[in-house]
Amino acid sequence: MITDRAGDYLVDVAMASVKYHLDTGKTLVKPDDYPIELDEKLGVFVTINKNNKLRGCIGYAEPVKPAIDATIDVAIAAAFEDPRFNQISEKEFEELEFEVTVLTKPEMIVVAHPDQYFDEIEIGRDGLIIQKG
Repeated sequence: MITDRAGDYLVDVAMASVKYHLDTGKTLVKPDDYPIELDEKLGVFVTINKNNKLRGCIGYAEPVKPAIDATIDVAIAAAFEDPRFNQISEKEFEELEFEVTVLTKPEMIVVAHPDQYFDEIEIGRDGLIIQKG
């Protein structure tokens, strides 16, 4: 798990990434001064809201890259590539709220019978990755 300080830092990086992309059309270069714990590969989602309504949300459910890099990538994707919404505009940037969700590494749940999953999963705490086959 990451510290609150590192989490706040990721929110700042997500906002800066979107702003930089708006201004330049380029991807923000990873800052030099980030908390070292953000080098850990973790799943990351960036959610963007405007007036308490979803404006974009993209992420990695799996830990595919360091949290700092993943946050930069998915912040830009949430702002400019979420197919459900138009791209974020410079005009609306100040009205946006950013949230970064950092996921722990997925763990396999092994049970003897499917009914036992209900005892192993806690709604509000656990996210699920479901595979068939």
